[in-house]
Parts: sequence; structure tokens; C-alpha cells
Amino acid sequence: RSPFLAQMLEGPWKGASKVEVNIRDTYTSLDAITAAMEFLHEGNIAGGDYDEFELLAAACLFQMEGLVQSVSLVIERGLSPQTIVHAVEYGYKYNLTSLLRPSLHYLH
Repeated sequence: RSPFLAQMLEGPWKGASKVEVNIRDTYTSLDAITAAMEFLHEGNIAGGDYDEFELLAAACLFQMEGLVQSVSLVIERGLSPQTIVHAVEYGYKYNLTSLLRPSLHYLH
């Protein structure tokens, strides 16, 4: 589900009992990363205190295409004057035409 994490876990620390990873990304949050890891482990997200755009950023960061598509659809369905700027911004930043098309259509 995540080529990024699969490759990372095949590194020299494979089999280690503890690995610490520092993630510096201003577009996501710890809550969103935790939700993405829950999705990776469980196949769904039970809920939590995360922003959909931050979750989208985490999904893009970890190359979780299924989660990217699911979150993009949630964002698309909730487009509003309050969310459209973020939708366009994240669509461009992460090259998500599946989010850009409906966002730009919303603006017309």
C-alpha cells in the first residue's frame, strides 16, 4: 500500500526492534500521519482529529495511492468557498488532477 514505506523498511535497519523517523512536512500533522498509518495497518480509518488536507499530504508523502484517491473524493464532495483554495493548492502541489479538475470546475 505504500511503496515509500516498503522501500524504507528494506533498509539496513530491517529487523530492528525500533526505528525512529523524523518527518518534516509543513502540509501534514502528527494526527494525519497517525491516521495514514492506521489506514496502512487496518485498511480504513476509524476517525480522529485530523484535517482532510493534512491527511492528503501524508498519503502523498507515503505514496499511498488508495488513500490519496479516497481523501481526494472526500475533499471533492465537500468543496465549498471555505475549502476551494486549499483544494486547488494541494492539487497543484501534489499534481493531483483528480482533485484539480473538480476544484477548477467548482470555480467556474
